Amino acid sequence: MDHWGEIEKLIEQRYAARLAERVTELDSAARKDVAARLPGLLKKLKGRFEESWDGALAPYATVLRVAGAATLGGAAAVASWLYRRDFAPQWDGPDNDVELILAVTADRPAAWRADLAERLVLRMRTGDDRGMPLALAMVRQTGIDPPRHDPWWWAGCRRSRRSRRTPTR
Repeated sequence: MDHWGEIEKLIEQRYAARLAERVTELDSAARKDVAARLPGLLKKLKGRFEESWDGALAPYATVLRVAGAATLGGAAAVASWLYRRDFAPQWDGPDNDVELILAVTADRPAAWRADLAERLVLRMRTGDDRGMPLALAMVRQTGIDPPRHDPWWWAGCRRSRRSRRTPTR
């Protein structure tokens, strides 16, 4: 089976961990090929649902986010892909794929990862934004000074207050 056939099958079967392993094994030409085919796969997956309601692709969110983070070329494209509205209905909680995203972006150049970290911070709208765990992990991993951004500051305040609280009984 060619690389796209295998990647497509892993996405359709929602095998996120195996997908993360496989996409990191691809060479740059194969990654570009996968990135070019992802929009077509999105259209195909959306076509499976009679009505296009908010969140129809939510069951595929993790695998689609992993595939895009591993294969799309620029940090701006990856930041936009990770937070597509199609991947998470507004009532969803925090993303649960932080470790997978970190793993598939680990082989990117340091400057690229720093750019992605900054873009993720600037995408946050509130201190409890669903993407805050990934933004925080990327900032920690890259060691950048996060940009001045109110939601980032408020998220830090909330974490700080939670860590100082004593349990009530």
